[in-house]
Amino acid sequence: DAIELFSPDEIYLISQNASEEFNVEELKNKKRVFFVILGIESDFNSIEKSLGKYVKIPGLNKDTSPIALLVTLFYCLLK
Repeated sequence: DAIELFSPDEIYLISQNASEEFNVEELKNKKRVFFVILGIESDFNSIEKSLGKYVKIPGLNKDTSPIALLVTLFYCLLK
């Protein structure tokens, strides 16, 4: 399991169904962060949600594809 192997400081589960918005400022003091985006149109189950912070990318609608979420996440991290 990657979580046990790498011991990330934070895990973000990215889904447009989440109520909390992702804030890039939270990453300032973290060295190792994992981002998880499902490659299918379904959502994380309750066990998966318990593994990290369940957040959405602000400004995008619920119909955003997994690839678009990934590209937008990269943009947020690089700007």
